[in-house]
Amino acid sequence: MIVYGDPQFEIESSLATRRLRELLQLADSRRLDHLRDFLIATGQIEQAIEDAGAENSAITRATDLAADHFVRAFLDRGKSEKPSSTPLQAAAACIDIALAHNDRLRLKLPEGFAFYTLYPEQYCDAALAWSRSRPPTRTLVIGIRSIGTTLSAVVKATLGLCEWHAERITVRPTGPPFERTVQLRRDRSFESAIVVDEGPGLSGSSMACVARALRDGGVRDITFFPGHAQPPGAATSENVRTLWSEIPAVVRPAITSDLSQSRAVQSLRQSTEGLFRSPIAEILDLSAGKWRTLPGLDSIHATPELERAKYLFRSENRRALLWKFAGLGPGRALEPLSRIACERQSHLAAAGWCPPPLDLEFGFIATEWIDGRTLTPLDLSGPMLNHLAQYIAFSVREPLPTSEQQQSLARLAEMTRWNLQKAGLSTTPPPIPNNPQALPSSGDGRLAPHEWIRAGNKTLKTDTWGHDFDHSIIGPQAIFWDIACAIVEWRMTPAQIPRFLQALGDAGQARSDFRDMQFFSSLPNCASNLRFHIAAYCAFRIGTASLSPDAPALKHYSALAADFLDPDGGRPI
Repeated sequence: MIVYGDPQFEIESSLATRRLRELLQLADSRRLDHLRDFLIATGQIEQAIEDAGAENSAITRATDLAADHFVRAFLDRGKSEKPSSTPLQAAAACIDIALAHNDRLRLKLPEGFAFYTLYPEQYCDAALAWSRSRPPTRTLVIGIRSIGTTLSAVVKATLGLCEWHAERITVRPTGPPFERTVQLRRDRSFESAIVVDEGPGLSGSSMACVARALRDGGVRDITFFPGHAQPPGAATSENVRTLWSEIPAVVRPAITSDLSQSRAVQSLRQSTEGLFRSPIAEILDLSAGKWRTLPGLDSIHATPELERAKYLFRSENRRALLWKFAGLGPGRALEPLSRIACERQSHLAAAGWCPPPLDLEFGFIATEWIDGRTLTPLDLSGPMLNHLAQYIAFSVREPLPTSEQQQSLARLAEMTRWNLQKAGLSTTPPPIPNNPQALPSSGDGRLAPHEWIRAGNKTLKTDTWGHDFDHSIIGPQAIFWDIACAIVEWRMTPAQIPRFLQALGDAGQARSDFRDMQFFSSLPNCASNLRFHIAAYCAFRIGTASLSPDAPALKHYSALAADFLDPDGGRPI
């Protein structure tokens, strides 16, 4: 099944330069969060230039300078002396030189930083532990792009502070996803090597192929610095599994199952105690579907593999705060992921749609926990149907560029065809709709009943950001993705769908900033768009249900897809 995507974006070099200058201004402080954002952004620029095949020592130097400054600040945290900003200024100058020869860049999102609470500083911890366990040697640090640009620079900077001679390169393994290969230049001057990545993933083949190439080049002292302690997954070949068992790995995760020993979680604890002015009585890990242990949520379908980390802190004064991971470093247009998510939630909260964010730290956003009743499809009364329509109309964003809108539809079409086929459904997927006009963008992406609570006389949205640029195949989509999500998840009847579309049209036309687009007034004539996006949404949910696996959910979404797409009397739209 197709579920995962490869989030990436293009940016003009002039805009990249401007964004990096903005990040640099914030980074000129002792706050590690800002320094980390600048470091990750620099690594992303290096990835884009390296992937374009350009020889550019200036960008490598920039990432090295940013990493050196970050590592020094991390190791010196708690000290009153502010580190010199000279390395950051030098890094910015190197970036200016590097970008002068590149008009446009294609940046990939480092998934570990963006989605999976992978912190650059945990590789600093790993390098310190490794260097203290052996005598110094000439060491080659190899980062696997994309994320390996930043991570290899952190490892090299840490070893340098320990007075080791270390050099670094980055590589992009190629070939089939589970059988990666790479070529390295033979260099017998290195006595040891460290392979750095966020993996292992399903096959472990990326790090394994680098180790194999090192062995072929005569290096025998090889160590893996992976992002977690788990072995490679189900797609691992016997040769790769053997290699992983032979090569030692050093792992220092920032967050572990023992939350009392997790640096990030303990920092969030201190911030929560400061906000509530009360000691913490309990910390609940609600990540990876564990939120279903809360009362009334055990039967809801979840996709733990795509979920972000989240922790609930209950204080002794009976207040509670939910911290949810929004991401580290920049996302689209090189704007910090966590800041954009926080601004998004603030915008919706100001209009009364959700609780406001209270704090932002370590890439997590804090929201006060509100006890309320989780909604179900049975709550879809006339007022709730109107409430849904008004929320979708309020939350829409600016239209996607024409080329991006076409790419988004093509992604959905390929995923729909493949997943329906793999699910054994013989129905023919609807054709890609022709949309000559600019369509507003989806503003949410998650509109199921359990995403809403009723607290007193308020109906609030509980999860409002991060779904248009996550690790899934979906990515940014037009508003029809939200419409399809609402229709499917709320199990709207043939009688409710036209009323919902009418309510959405009325709510959209009331928005002055979209009134001239004449989109919302044409909603009653959008059957082809709706059929296509409903099929795509069901196909995606079939894919997510296959990950767990969740047999009831798989059966449910397969039946819905067959129902909506049946050419002989299927559900009317």
